[in-house]
Amino acid sequence: VFRILGSGRMAAVTNGDAVVPGDRLCLTSDFCAGEGTLARHNSLYSTMTGIVRTDFSHTPIAQISVERQKKLHHVPKEGAVVVCKILNVTQRQAKAKILSVNGKVLPDQLRGVIRKEDVRSTERDSVDMFNSFRPGDFVRARVISLGDSQGYTLSTAENELGVLLGTSDNGGLLLPTSWCEMECADTRIREKRKVAKVVHSVPAP
Repeated sequence: VFRILGSGRMAAVTNGDAVVPGDRLCLTSDFCAGEGTLARHNSLYSTMTGIVRTDFSHTPIAQISVERQKKLHHVPKEGAVVVCKILNVTQRQAKAKILSVNGKVLPDQLRGVIRKEDVRSTERDSVDMFNSFRPGDFVRARVISLGDSQGYTLSTAENELGVLLGTSDNGGLLLPTSWCEMECADTRIREKRKVAKVVHSVPAP
C-alpha cells in the first residue's frame, strides 16, 4: 500500500519505518536511490536492515535511503516471521543470523537453523540445500520452534518464504527471477535458490 508523503510523492514506507532486505520502499519515479537501496522493476528496495530516511531537499528528485539500526529488541515466538542472513550451509541444514522479527529490527545476536525437511512443503527428500541457500543470502522464514543450542528452528515451507536477496558465486547481488532462480545484478548469471514469492507488479497509487 502506497502512501502520500511530502510534495505528493508516493511510498510504501515513511521516514522512521523499520525495514529489512527485500522490502519495497517506493517507485523510482518518486524517489532516487540512496544508501541501502536498490532499483528493480520501477521500484526501490531495501538492501539492509535499518530505518527509512527520506530527504526532500535532495535535488532534482527526493532521495530515500536506509540507515543501519541495531538497537530495537524483540524476542521471536513460534509463528513469527523473521528475516535472517545465512551464515553457512551443509547437506542437512543452513545456519542463520536473525535480523528482524515481524518487521522489527533485532540487535543481530540471535541464531536460527533451517533444516532440510523444513525448506519446502513438498518433495522434502529431494531438497538440495546448496540449491536452496548460500552464505550471505537474506531469507524470510517462519519460526516453528524455539529450538535448541543451535538457535531457533526456522521454516521456508510457504510460497512467501525463502530467499529475498542473495549473494552470487562471484560476490554480486542476486535478485529473484522465479520461484527457484535468482539473477546476478552484475553478470546476469542465474543461480538456483528457494526464492520467496516474487512480486512482479507495482500497486497503483
